[in-house]
Amino acid sequence: MKAEFSEKFIAHIWQRQLVTNLVTDAGEQLQIIYPGRVSHDSGCDFQDAVFTIDGKVIKGDVEIHVKSSQWYSHGHHQDPKYNSIVLHVVMWHDSQCPILLQNGKTVSTIYLNPFLSSSLNELGHQADLSRYPLPSCPEATGHPNRESLNKLLDAAGEERFVAKITSFQKALVEEEAGQVLFRGIARALGYAKNTEPFEELTIDYSSAS
Repeated sequence: MKAEFSEKFIAHIWQRQLVTNLVTDAGEQLQIIYPGRVSHDSGCDFQDAVFTIDGKVIKGDVEIHVKSSQWYSHGHHQDPKYNSIVLHVVMWHDSQCPILLQNGKTVSTIYLNPFLSSSLNELGHQADLSRYPLPSCPEATGHPNRESLNKLLDAAGEERFVAKITSFQKALVEEEAGQVLFRGIARALGYAKNTEPFEELTIDYSSAS
C-alpha cells in the first residue's frame, strides 16, 4: 500500500533535491540546476526553476502533485494561469494521459518515487516541514560540479537575453521605436502576473493617440 503524503512533502523532496538520476516520462535525462523559488500566488508551486533535459537548458515554472492524474482532476488543463508550467513533478504515475496546458502545449513529467535516494518511510521520519522550511535558493555547495553549473546558468541567461533582443527587433520592423519601448516598459512593470493586462493598456493608448 502506498503511504499517504501531501503535496507539501513532495515539494520538500523536490526543493531539497532528494532525488538523483532523474528521467522524464519520455525517457529523457533531467538534471536540476535550480529547483525554483516557492510561489505564494495562485498557479504554479515553484517559479523560475532551471534544469536541463537531454542537455537543453529549460527555465520556467514547476507544478507539484502527489499523483499525475491530479493535473486533470484539479482542472489545470483548462486554466491559463498554468500555461507557464514547464515541468510536472509527482510522486506516483497513475495516468497514461500526456500533460496538456490550456494553450495546447505538452509538458514533461517526472515521477520521483523510482529515483529517491531513501525510502519514503525514512524520508517521512526525517522531514519536519514546520522546523525546516523550504529554502529560497539552491545550495550550490551540494552540486557535484560548480563549473558546470555556472556554465549552464550563463547559457540560460544568454538564451533569455537573445530571446528578448529578437522580440524587440521583430517589433521594430512593424512599429515605431517609442511604442515598442512603451510596451516593453509596461510589460516589465506588470511583472509575471500582469504582463498581458499591462500590454493591453499600451495597445489601447496607441489606438487612442
